[in-house]
Amino acid sequence: MRGRKPKSAKLKLLEGNPGKRPLEDTSPKPKPILPKRSSHLKGEARRAWDFYNREAYWLTEADATILEVLCVEIGIACEARKIINREGILDESKPTVRPHPACKVANDADKIIIRLSQELGFTPASRSRLNLPEPDNEDDELERLINRNN
Repeated sequence: MRGRKPKSAKLKLLEGNPGKRPLEDTSPKPKPILPKRSSHLKGEARRAWDFYNREAYWLTEADATILEVLCVEIGIACEARKIINREGILDESKPTVRPHPACKVANDADKIIIRLSQELGFTPASRSRLNLPEPDNEDDELERLINRNN
C-alpha cells in the first residue's frame, strides 16, 4: 500500500481535524484502562513501564504490547550503555580496534525506542500534534467533538 498511513478519527480530532471534512469514527474503541505490567519486565524496563503508565493517561489495554516492546528496548539500551561505560566504547581485544559491539545494540534499541515513542505520542513532536484533553473527561470531550463535526 502506498502513501501515508491512514489516521483514525480520534487522532484527526486530537490534531484539530486539519482537513475539516466530516469525521466518521469507525475505529475500535478500547476501554480506557491502563495496561497491566507483564511479570517478566525487570530493572529499567519495569521502571519505564511504571513511568509511562503514570504519565500517559491516554494509554489503553490495546497499547500494552507496543508499550511492552518499548520498555524492553529501553531496558536493552540501558544494559548496553552499562557495558559501554564499564568496558569502553572501543573493542581493543582484537588486532584491529573497532567500536564495541554494545554500541550497535544501543543504537539499534534507540532507533526502535524513537519509532515506538512516536507511535504512542511520547516524543515532543508527536505530543505537539495531539491536543489531549484533560485526563478525567477525555471520552466525553472526544464524543462532543465528533458529534459537533458531523
